[in-house]
Amino acid sequence: MNDSSDNSGLDNAWDQDPKTVWHKTTSSPGGIWLDAGSFGAYPAFGLYAAGPSYSVHIYGSNYNTPPTQAPGPGSGWTDLSKGDVTVSAGRHRIDLTYPSGFQARFYLLWITSGSAGVADTALLTG
Repeated sequence: MNDSSDNSGLDNAWDQDPKTVWHKTTSSPGGIWLDAGSFGAYPAFGLYAAGPSYSVHIYGSNYNTPPTQAPGPGSGWTDLSKGDVTVSAGRHRIDLTYPSGFQARFYLLWITSGSAGVADTALLTG
């Protein structure tokens, strides 16, 4: 679900190197999903942002494969951040809230406004 014109830098969003960055260069909403490898309920999403301020929203899916639709009713994505979060350059912890009994395997970092630079992402356990 990457709408960036440069897919070659996509691995930079989770390579644990804040010096490498994936850039979302379009003005329309878009993002990237992460596979946690198993179902669970992480308490927070970690984001190392690069560049100017932009807004993000975090979604989760309890499907066995990642949904292919953009977030919205019936898309398979569940709102976990409970609204947009504005981030600027640096490290951010975005607390997640799950519906009762919900466990996600896939997490979507959805950029809702602004050109984004994502230097690193992580699912946080504490």
